[in-house]
Amino acid sequence: MIISLTSIVFISLLGISLLFHCITHIRVVKARNTKMKETDVLYQDMIYYLHHFRERIFQERIQDFYQPEIEFFNNTYFQDQSTHNRNVIAISFKFVEFLKTGYKKTRVISALHAHALVNASSYPPPHPYHLKAEVTVDILSGKIPLTFFPLLVKKNIEIPTETFLKENQIINKSRKNLVVDNIETELNFSGFLMDALKITGTVMNWRAVREQLGLESSDDPIPEGPHLVVENGIVESVVIQGDVQQMVFFTDSQNLLQKIRIIQNSIPHEIHYRPGENYFLCWNHSLEENLYFREKILVNGDVCSIEQEGNAAFLENSDIQLFVSGKIIIRSKLEREIDVQHLDFKNMKRTNLTATAGKSQLFNSGSAQNEIIVDTETTGKKELQVSMITAGKFTNKNPGAELKLTGSLYCTDLENHGTIEINHMQSSLAKNGSNYFSTVDFKTIDQFLLHFIEEVSDENK
Repeated sequence: MIISLTSIVFISLLGISLLFHCITHIRVVKARNTKMKETDVLYQDMIYYLHHFRERIFQERIQDFYQPEIEFFNNTYFQDQSTHNRNVIAISFKFVEFLKTGYKKTRVISALHAHALVNASSYPPPHPYHLKAEVTVDILSGKIPLTFFPLLVKKNIEIPTETFLKENQIINKSRKNLVVDNIETELNFSGFLMDALKITGTVMNWRAVREQLGLESSDDPIPEGPHLVVENGIVESVVIQGDVQQMVFFTDSQNLLQKIRIIQNSIPHEIHYRPGENYFLCWNHSLEENLYFREKILVNGDVCSIEQEGNAAFLENSDIQLFVSGKIIIRSKLEREIDVQHLDFKNMKRTNLTATAGKSQLFNSGSAQNEIIVDTETTGKKELQVSMITAGKFTNKNPGAELKLTGSLYCTDLENHGTIEINHMQSSLAKNGSNYFSTVDFKTIDQFLLHFIEEVSDENK
């Protein structure tokens, strides 16, 4: 009897213990579920705020502020915001400056903090969860290289930019602002040419050009055809006098060779070289092979056809700078070769060809108007991995064609008969301090980057 009573008491105590354990477990699970629910709502509020924060920044005319990092990024423009979920989001700002050649990059660091709204009448009491986030916004100001803009059309328009883009069937996939405005720009074609030709001083004339090419001294223009500027074991540039029928870009990946075929008056001239290395072959067989090529090609005339041959136009590390004094017509896709076994993400962030159409005092042959035309004469989607600068019009000629521009475009007018998709990659044209094509005094948002959103406790917030 005593044993039975003891067993009953033991079982009862065990049952009560299990009951309390279950209740505690249920409370823990409920607390966890409540925390997950509350933090999910907090995350949603933070993401919603960040979306509108970004939209507000890119819709503002940063150009109208003398110091946007102070006058715009402050708690007057961006006040603490209460959400309908009884949360509040606060933001604070600081900035650092980086001086570049001719322009300045200002990085605005935005610290965001989200938490429950607290007041004396809060019931039920606010949850204790907190989130913090960090966003950086890069502002460029001054002489900004034109290839830093995905699209810059230097033109007065009487409609909003968004309307202009929609009417011209331009789709922005770059996550940066596209600019259509008659802003002041500088196109220093003579400075670029003097650098490419290695002419010192301030005046460029045919006598100076002839001296650099090793030709007879004279004030007459150089003979028609291709020429080389070679100095101290370096091929500084290829100079072509007269119109070019066809310029073909192709690669030899097995031998790591970038190849360019130039056809003028039905006569082909080829260049084979390894970018970044001392290896250069061309039509002039008297030259040694161990020369370094700067990858600059100057045409005093029109280029009537630029084409890709084979699967790729460019090696991954090519950095070709093409200057044409007249008109450029692109007649095929232009894509880089991807080496999946040796990916170089630094090279993948920039274009391999910068094509510029403009006139200078000497290089003024070719068409009366500088322009770049895309005329592939085929339907379907074509990708151009090119940075383009023209002092005149850009035309996408094929009706109904889809053009994916992975690079940048500067022009003074635009005519589009198809669809243009803008995906931005910068050119390396402005590297080494050589910023010949830029804005004069302009400000723009270059980058909006969310670094993290993370939860913090009351003790560490």
